[in-house]
Amino acid sequence: MLKILKQEKGVFLVIAALSVVSMLGFAAMAIDIGNLYLNKTELSTVADSAVLAGAQELPKNPTAASTVAKDLASKNGMAGDTVNVSIAADNKTIQVSASRKVTLFFAPVLNLAESTVNATATAKISNAASVPWIVPFVLPKTQNFDHTRVFTMRMYGKDNPYMKATDDPALQMDYMNVGIENTNFDAYINYLKNGYQKKFTVGHDMQYLAPSSGGKASVDAFYDRTQRDTNTDYTKAKVGDPRVMLIPLVETMLPRNTNEGTKMKIVGFVGFYLEYVYKGSYGTSFYAKGRFLKDINVGSGDSTTNPAYDFGVRTIQLVQ
Repeated sequence: MLKILKQEKGVFLVIAALSVVSMLGFAAMAIDIGNLYLNKTELSTVADSAVLAGAQELPKNPTAASTVAKDLASKNGMAGDTVNVSIAADNKTIQVSASRKVTLFFAPVLNLAESTVNATATAKISNAASVPWIVPFVLPKTQNFDHTRVFTMRMYGKDNPYMKATDDPALQMDYMNVGIENTNFDAYINYLKNGYQKKFTVGHDMQYLAPSSGGKASVDAFYDRTQRDTNTDYTKAKVGDPRVMLIPLVETMLPRNTNEGTKMKIVGFVGFYLEYVYKGSYGTSFYAKGRFLKDINVGSGDSTTNPAYDFGVRTIQLVQ
């Protein structure tokens, strides 16, 4: 009997030893898997942030996009992370791939000292279907948006009696004032100077307020934009610059005697860069010169691949 008990005790000790090893193995797996998951999550955040930052430079400057993405990944990541950036031939898609070697705490017991986690993020540039910082006036989608030419914004547009005989009618533009959230005049002037912060979307109704007037407060608001912006190179213009105006587009130009409150549906957005404002005698000879912007990037927002909404304003989408 004593011999049998000694044998059973020996078996128990073997089983106990094996159980401890097994438990250590499971503990190693739990702790190291948790550590790997944490690093994977961190690396995914790094990749997402880097690709969105780089996409801000697209499609105009792919070289800057790659540099910005790598710099941000380096700043937010860990020493030793490997980061690769690739940009599609059309400069409208950017991908950031990152990898990180993670030292394991307990797995070396199982002859596994480290493991590698990977993360990939892709962002795509599309036609903007929503835009923040709009101005409180609209243009018809039939307007000539040739971004290679300088346009003149005048009161009365093509019918302006103060337009010179040598002026090209094709390079003129008139606009229609619209109300934003039932704006009073002071709010209207503020939006004219600074833009309206909230986002407007294609399909949203705008309400006709008044035709272009060239009044002192309005002209001064345009002029104020040029005085606050030191960048005089339209090729370097970005959303947020005072000279850059994001303008909603509607189907057609309405008659100047249109009833206030008449609804007009937004069909797109265009960017315009103010180069120069001539006050003149305000209501009679005011004009402003500028350019329509090609591929102006408004950052993250609603987008569409429908070419009918392609008026040069772009938005960023993180592709999963």
